[in-house]
Amino acid sequence: MKYSMNAIKTFTVVARHGSFKGAADELGLTQGAVAQQIRSLEASLGHPLFNREHKGLSLSEAGRKLKVPATRAMAMIDEALDDIQSPKSRISLSVPPSFAAKWLIPRLGRFTNQYPKVELKVLATTEVSSFERNEADIAVRICTPVRRATLDCHHLFPADVYPVCSPSLADELGRTALGNLGRFTLLQDTHDLWRTYLEKAGHAENFASARTMTFSQASLAIDAAIAGQGIALGSDPLVLEDVKAGRLVAPFEKRLPDEKGFHLIYPRSHRQKKALSLIGNWILEEAKESQLGNS
Repeated sequence: MKYSMNAIKTFTVVARHGSFKGAADELGLTQGAVAQQIRSLEASLGHPLFNREHKGLSLSEAGRKLKVPATRAMAMIDEALDDIQSPKSRISLSVPPSFAAKWLIPRLGRFTNQYPKVELKVLATTEVSSFERNEADIAVRICTPVRRATLDCHHLFPADVYPVCSPSLADELGRTALGNLGRFTLLQDTHDLWRTYLEKAGHAENFASARTMTFSQASLAIDAAIAGQGIALGSDPLVLEDVKAGRLVAPFEKRLPDEKGFHLIYPRSHRQKKALSLIGNWILEEAKESQLGNS
């Protein structure tokens, strides 16, 4: 015997709401039309699916048997139809390598679980990507705010840097002032910010006397600091989680201010605007949450 798919779908919606009215509102039908579909399905089955009670509807024994498999089947059909009508979106996200390693990658599992239909390609590079040449769809960059009519630009994090080290090295530092940092190994990346940091702090002579170890990426210098190999300079998105977890300590309050910041940038007009909006909003929310969690 054939059964109406519309009637089965209507049954699953009524079962979920527990009322004809709730189902009618969701399906955009009248209550009478919903009730008629249920009566037709019950007549075909030869069993009532709902108990009509004074306080509303409750599932009958037959209704309870049908609810789970019918709901599961309709969900599978809806998913298949959605895949046909809206295939997976592919978005290229360009981010600095250290930002990718220390901030983005630990969070990507949440994104893929939340948005399984968006396939993300992460490009870890400091090169400026061209949206016009489709080198990237969306990007995170350390820059001053971008003001262009064709682009959206959102601030994520400050780019200020400050010293961080392992808890064991922090114990060794004790009450050491910035003026005594020349006795310790300074870990830095190719931006050479330790020199500028100590100059701004009024202790330029300490850089000349200090032993330095230079890495090609900030994330490597931070990992070396976690391993107790010296003192690194880190910015919020690169060290917040390690500080929160106790792997790093910020022994000095002095920061090196930077007019730049970590910004999220993407074109206002895009062929996959919906998918771009999803990942853009997700990054903004994650940045907000990570800062609140470490404030």
